[in-house]
Amino acid sequence: KLEIELRTKIFVEEQGFAISAEFDDEEKESIGYLIYQNDQLIGVFSYIFRKPNEVFYRRLCLLKPYRRLGYGKLIFSYFENLFLSQVRPLRIYFHGEKYLKEYWVKLGYTILHDVSEGESSPPLLLVEKIIK
Repeated sequence: KLEIELRTKIFVEEQGFAISAEFDDEEKESIGYLIYQNDQLIGVFSYIFRKPNEVFYRRLCLLKPYRRLGYGKLIFSYFENLFLSQVRPLRIYFHGEKYLKEYWVKLGYTILHDVSEGESSPPLLLVEKIIK
């Protein structure tokens, strides 16, 4: 319930995603984590393995006061290392917002192409990192 409330607040209300896009058919298969700082819920991260060596990051959202403080980088690094301890080679990919393009590249990801769905959602890019 907390995850749904936070994702609705951030993705639907704040960022303008359609609720049908936020809560989709892969929801039941996804693995999600609530991100806390001390006892304060600050974000959500979820992923799904679509193939044994391919993980799709479904969601990473942080409340506004916790953005641009290094939490996203820390979360990405933690899960990347966790997955690499289990499988190699590894392909990580996700739909990242266009305005964060430079950030994704700085973290070692490659921008593949635009996957925006028209004016009904924010501009998105398909982003990936392959680690051997």
